[in-house]
Amino acid sequence: DMINLGLCSGIAIKDNASGHFVGAANLDYSIFLETMRENATIIHKSNFISVGFPGHVGVLRAVNRWGLALASFTSTTRKSVNWPGVPNGLMYNQMINNATDVESALAILMNTYRGASNNLLLVEKNDAVVIEHLFDRFSIAGPTTDNYFYVCATNHFQSGSLSQYQDIVQPKFLTEVEPDHFTQKFSEDRLTCLNALGTHNHASGDQLIFNLKTCLTINPLCNQGTIFTTIFNLSKKELTVLVPHRHEEVTIPLSF
Repeated sequence: DMINLGLCSGIAIKDNASGHFVGAANLDYSIFLETMRENATIIHKSNFISVGFPGHVGVLRAVNRWGLALASFTSTTRKSVNWPGVPNGLMYNQMINNATDVESALAILMNTYRGASNNLLLVEKNDAVVIEHLFDRFSIAGPTTDNYFYVCATNHFQSGSLSQYQDIVQPKFLTEVEPDHFTQKFSEDRLTCLNALGTHNHASGDQLIFNLKTCLTINPLCNQGTIFTTIFNLSKKELTVLVPHRHEEVTIPLSF
């Protein structure tokens, strides 16, 4: 697991026209930035398509043949509450390879001997949740009328029951991003931007996709460490991958 190296942001928001959720997430890192941007890879499997980079085992961003999308976000805790178990990337691989919807993905998480803590965004056309999990407990948040039909996540726990275990620390090695990237404040600043996007959303269709692309490719959501942006348009069965710092973009059909 990438312990406090990945600094990511993501949102699932309902399209006002179709009533379906669209998922979007940035994958940020702290070292080997240009190499990772140059080698961002779309991987086609029999049951899913994932976006990652060579050398990483497991799933970080993916969408499967049943229309379930997944994005993970590092959220570190005190060492005493991390536990030897299945690495998150491998657990998420199991989810995206087998789960047909949010409910069955949750069942896999609950029945897995988990290790490191993390945040997870799950999206299907008619549902979206953020899961915050430790090895022995978890919290689930879904969209409600009160929050304008969206959910979002960055790199800290929003749940009061889990926030007491949070411990975001500076890496003990040289990174290519500023030290303030490894703070809860920077995570909260990005969450504020995502909440503003969700609460002020009046867009649908292509305009919503444009708004997501715009917001996720400008500061602070797009920052020094951003590797790529993924947009899961489940209603249109499209996956868009952007590499903002290289001004690259590709959209592929989800032909499952």
